[in-house]
Amino acid sequence: MGKTSRWVLSTLVVLGALGMIFSVVRIYGAEWSFQRWQGSRLPRLNTAIGLSPANPRYRYERAVYFERRALEAGASIFERRVWLNKAHAELQEVVGRAPTQGRYFFHLGWIEGSLGRPEAAAEAIRIALDLDPRNPFLFHSVGLFHRRAGDETQAKAAFLQAHEFMPELLPGTLELYWEETQQYEDLRQTVPDIAEAHFQFGQFLDRQGKEEAEIEFQKALELDPDKDTFQMRAAQFSFRQREYARAQDLSEAIGRGSPYYAGARVLLGRIAFAQGDDLTAQSRLLEAAQVEPTNFEVYLNLGKVYFRQGDREAAISSYERALSLKLDLAEAYADLGQIYVQGGEEDQAIQAYQQALQHNPESWEFHLRLARIYLGRQEHVEGIDRLKAAIDLNPAVSVLHRQLCQAYEAVGRSEEAIAAYERALELEPGSRWLKEQLSRLRAGRRPQE
Repeated sequence: MGKTSRWVLSTLVVLGALGMIFSVVRIYGAEWSFQRWQGSRLPRLNTAIGLSPANPRYRYERAVYFERRALEAGASIFERRVWLNKAHAELQEVVGRAPTQGRYFFHLGWIEGSLGRPEAAAEAIRIALDLDPRNPFLFHSVGLFHRRAGDETQAKAAFLQAHEFMPELLPGTLELYWEETQQYEDLRQTVPDIAEAHFQFGQFLDRQGKEEAEIEFQKALELDPDKDTFQMRAAQFSFRQREYARAQDLSEAIGRGSPYYAGARVLLGRIAFAQGDDLTAQSRLLEAAQVEPTNFEVYLNLGKVYFRQGDREAAISSYERALSLKLDLAEAYADLGQIYVQGGEEDQAIQAYQQALQHNPESWEFHLRLARIYLGRQEHVEGIDRLKAAIDLNPAVSVLHRQLCQAYEAVGRSEEAIAAYERALELEPGSRWLKEQLSRLRAGRRPQE
């Protein structure tokens, strides 16, 4: 082999090796950007997609982000539709790249429905059903969209198929018969246990945030007053409605032999805590721990009790026990962050809040708490980034804009501070303090002047 041939061969080998290295770097770089995305930094997700455009998982995550922005833009129909169209276009790409993944077609169907196209929604979810033909939730969704399109026959057939595969999945059937036609005889033929039907319909209404759920829970209890499932669910609903006396009565009715006994003791502890009775709360939670020592809610709520009592070490120990039982408990990490802040342990607090955000990236409150720590340490860039992330999640919270105003002023970014004050004033038009601060800043005066 001549020198020229050896040189060409060596060059090709080197280029091939470089190409492989470049491909590996692209793949790992894309995954690194995706893992650091955490639901709040779109540029990182865009970087991942740019490095690995064929990966449907990254594009699906971007579609989810667009959909979330649409939900946040509820005050503006136009803005909501813009974000939904972006999510729709992204999901079209996703299903084209992953045509065997039913969950992508399912999500595409719901986006079609949100855009007012129920026939297209049902068609997309039908494709998901072809891939997973025994999934009751898919039948239920198809029924909802057929119903929305005015095809009651197809809707009824889909709902009954959902019920056939999963008898406890009743919301679609109840929607069809109960909420609109009031055909109770048809409902009884489909769901013989009418108490269970009331209970399931109550759960359906509760998921929609409707107070009418309490009526259905009460009907279920009247028909079967000794069923602890009904008692526990009704107690939880009453607690969320701050009807503490009713929640307490229902919880105390659940006996020691019930599988819900420990949960009822936890709820009684939470009721006592909400009413300021820490000793009773502690007693009820410890009763629950004796019955069910692996219940993470016991230790999460004990942590809150000890924290309010000022027992720092016991609170930390309880939160750590809760996290050992449930690793993704964002609330426990956030409460630990608060304990560390009060103790002046800012590094530990930052780490705790970062863990909380990892498990609940949608919490603007966690971003705000982190921002306050950074700003208190004069780390304004990090503080501003966190405030902007919080505003992206919930732009209607005035305190976020107030804090951002002051952060911008601290680093001399006057124009951005003025814009932030103007936005805060839009949210609080009657605030005299905001008006004074905005006038001062426009006049070029510093706060102490």
